[in-house]
Amino acid sequence: MRRVMAGLMVCLCLPVLAEAAGTPKPSPGAWKVVDLFEMTSGGRFTVTRTGRVRGIRVIPGTGASTGCGTDAVTVKGTFRLRRSRRGGFTSWIVGRSAPATSDGVKTIAATISRAGETASGKVKLIFAYDNRRRASGEVSFAGCTLEFDARRG
Repeated sequence: MRRVMAGLMVCLCLPVLAEAAGTPKPSPGAWKVVDLFEMTSGGRFTVTRTGRVRGIRVIPGTGASTGCGTDAVTVKGTFRLRRSRRGGFTSWIVGRSAPATSDGVKTIAATISRAGETASGKVKLIFAYDNRRRASGEVSFAGCTLEFDARRG
């Protein structure tokens, strides 16, 4: 009887233990920005082993609005990865958790540099909960919003 009860307790606790382990952090190293509806034509950023994102750089594509220009956009600074829980899933993000929004993440303030000029802007990144090597993001400034996907490696 004790073995049956022990086996039952293990089965009941497995989902709780899996949640406690959490979603694995995004894969550290260089990430490549990939085309999303021709809004971007490239870029990159780095995820550090200590859970930070730095060096976000996005190149506007042919599908970007005219206010975005063609020069590369660089987000200055380093951003800490945070966890966001929405719809029963936990994701790693750069931004603020906002369950009321469509994607569950609110942008955070950032300093944007483009063609030698500096401006105030916003940034957010959402790393896939089921794949450590996939992410989506957004950089916005001065009436320009660049949405993109990213892949590790």
